[in-house]
Amino acid sequence: MRGRKPIPAALQRLRGDPRHLRGRLPTEDSEPERSEKAPRPPAFLKGEARKFWHRYVPMLWEAGLVTKIDTPILSGAAVNYAQWRNACDEIELSGTVIKGGKSGNIPMLSPFVRVAREAQLAWQRALLEFGMSASSRTRVKVSKPEKADPFELFVLEGKKKA
Repeated sequence: MRGRKPIPAALQRLRGDPRHLRGRLPTEDSEPERSEKAPRPPAFLKGEARKFWHRYVPMLWEAGLVTKIDTPILSGAAVNYAQWRNACDEIELSGTVIKGGKSGNIPMLSPFVRVAREAQLAWQRALLEFGMSASSRTRVKVSKPEKADPFELFVLEGKKKA
């Protein structure tokens, strides 16, 4: 596919600048239906990956940026985050430079450094899809839900019954 990747309609609405759409405003029909509550984590997520899910997915859901169909990419991000954390813990224990080679005295870069770097890039790439980076946060404007006026709710209920 050539050109820029398409931006989800929810993210376009949150950014609030439809000038680049040339009159084609995103519609709700172009997005998967949002569930009543945030998607649950898959059973295979354990430890740090599960904590990651419970920390970030509810925030994405409240902003209208995640549905059940996004579970695989978010699961991958959670697993890569857990790998990154584990590799960072190992680096803290053994250091970034370890002794290796045939003689066991040759200084070399710890393999956990590469694991940490690749896992971090993977989970960050996944979260970019949801607008979760320093640059995309400046473009996303999430408004707090307005409190419903009790009188307005009363009037709406009356119209539904009629």
